[in-house]
Amino acid sequence: MTNPGTSLHPDKTASSGASMTKTAQRGLTWRSGLVGAIGVALLCAITPYNDYHLHQTLLYGNHFPVGCLFLFTFIALVVNSALRKIRPSSAFRQQELLVIWAMLICGAGLASSGLLRYLAPMLVAPFYFATDGNQWALWSRHIPGWMVPSHDPTGPVVKWFFEGVPIGHSVPWHPWIPVFITWAILFGFVVGLSVCLSALLRKQWVERERLSFPLVHIPIEMSREPNKGLLNDFFKSKAMWMGCAVAFCIHLVNGLHSYYVSIPMIPLSWDIHGWFVNPPWSSVGLWTITIYFSVIGIAFLLPTEVSFSLWAFFIAFRLFRIVRVSMGFDAVSPDIIDHENGMATGGFIAWTLWMLWGARTHLWKIITSNAEESRELSKDEPINLRFAAGGAVFCFIGLVYWSVAAGMAPLFAIAMWICFSLILVVITRAVAESGLLFVQSSFFPTDLLSAIPGSRLFNATGLGSAMLVQMPIIHDPREALMPSLMNSLKLKGEGAGRDMIAAVLIAIVVGYVVSFVSFVGTCYRYGAVTMDPYGCISGPQRFLNQINGFIQDPKGLSPMALVNVLLGVILVGLMLIGRYRAILWVPHPIGILFPRTYALLTTWFSIMIAWALKSLILKFGGLRLMRIVLPFFLGLVVGEGISAATWVVIGMITGVGTPVFMPI
Repeated sequence: MTNPGTSLHPDKTASSGASMTKTAQRGLTWRSGLVGAIGVALLCAITPYNDYHLHQTLLYGNHFPVGCLFLFTFIALVVNSALRKIRPSSAFRQQELLVIWAMLICGAGLASSGLLRYLAPMLVAPFYFATDGNQWALWSRHIPGWMVPSHDPTGPVVKWFFEGVPIGHSVPWHPWIPVFITWAILFGFVVGLSVCLSALLRKQWVERERLSFPLVHIPIEMSREPNKGLLNDFFKSKAMWMGCAVAFCIHLVNGLHSYYVSIPMIPLSWDIHGWFVNPPWSSVGLWTITIYFSVIGIAFLLPTEVSFSLWAFFIAFRLFRIVRVSMGFDAVSPDIIDHENGMATGGFIAWTLWMLWGARTHLWKIITSNAEESRELSKDEPINLRFAAGGAVFCFIGLVYWSVAAGMAPLFAIAMWICFSLILVVITRAVAESGLLFVQSSFFPTDLLSAIPGSRLFNATGLGSAMLVQMPIIHDPREALMPSLMNSLKLKGEGAGRDMIAAVLIAIVVGYVVSFVSFVGTCYRYGAVTMDPYGCISGPQRFLNQINGFIQDPKGLSPMALVNVLLGVILVGLMLIGRYRAILWVPHPIGILFPRTYALLTTWFSIMIAWALKSLILKFGGLRLMRIVLPFFLGLVVGEGISAATWVVIGMITGVGTPVFMPI
């Protein structure tokens, strides 16, 4: 497989890299910072309206977002070509373009699942949806006033958020200002922890283990400077434009079908529920299979053992459900942490321990180094590594202190943020190694802690605050910051320089401010009950309903949940050791970590297609054919991004929803 850090034309890579090293030009300039900040502000401003009012393709929604891809393609292809034509010296350099990409992927997701999609509704949902029957008032009254804009379910702050501002009235912004500040402090600690952990792990993953980082391949290729003419080798590739045309034309036809039903639709999704009607087959839990061109294109970059593991373990877990039902058991064990999520959780733990063991020498040098040694270790790093280690500890303590101030028990707060750190590191590693553009965690801290060591750990006064924190920050990491940040630091090897962190922090500040105003304002304008059914309604109710069970029926350790987790630890641990010792062929353990997640449920079929195509190409054509067809698969990704953004613009103009091209 072509390394994502190499050119499609490898004979030119060495000279390009040497030239880049000599020039040592900065990536963060006034114009790259300005363009990146404007791009982040634009995406954050329109995302709530597009994604949750018009219900179109999510502009962000994963770690390779179509909104960012379209903007970056426009800048790299159209804007930069025009600048080269008018005045070649004024064109953006590769370092500047990569900084713009980093700013887009790290800042634009805050208006969606990266933060505001869940944060804003959760701050008012405990009061709006409270009834005498659900008894939420028993714990919601303990939520501190500085965490939420209002406790009054009938007041304009809460009621208008879900039902819309009446004609003649304005958005009640004033109560949201303290909330904006207090949650900015918590999110700032999350950002700081992500930055510090990324800095500590960058050299181990990028330079020593040489992880593939598939998601940076396309922006690197797009940003390369041409040898001559207006276009670089990527945009000159006929194979790339063929792949782009395939995706674009299919989505063009399906988009037109939304407006003119007489135009036949080209199916990309099939309902297979009818195949599994009778038991035990009905337990398999498969409803549809869908083709996503972006997933196929990115998965084609993966080593075949990784892509095979992802879809094969998914199918294996589903088939095991059939076996369980045939033997008279439930398809999924009824334990608090069922056998599937338990094994995945154990896999998270085992993989984290394995990563720490593999990086032990590197981390020990950082911890034991003096000031002079630390400067030497950090000379090629985005920040000083001793500072990063201390910063990680400081930010973790800040998260715990903020949580305790919100009413959580100290031990529970520590355990919750340890779980968060575990999730953060593992999904970042999964994105870096597998290129999973859509990835979620297999467990939720409160669920895990309610089984191991048991819900007696919780205090009733802090559970409401805990849920308000967990849902927006932890539960759906499809747009978590750290994977995108680590991908950005991989671009440092392509010449982006030490100012990458500064650029990302600028993007996050801009994204937070614009996202807060945009999302909250859109909810008040249209009414949150008409927007995102999951993020605004069913999601908050699902997690808030769990609080009563924890309070009214506290439980101790669940032995079966512990067994499920330990089984996952042992299985993944043995697989990691087997692969390290190369005793026998052992599948990649990544497939055990995510089989229960919605992310893999929607993408497994596309991953399987990419694996099958790549396996056949390597078998019959070898690496030579692989290099020839690779641009075609990258073109599928570009074509889908251009198609999605085009129809998003059309949909926003017409007000008519268009086909959804990516998982929602």
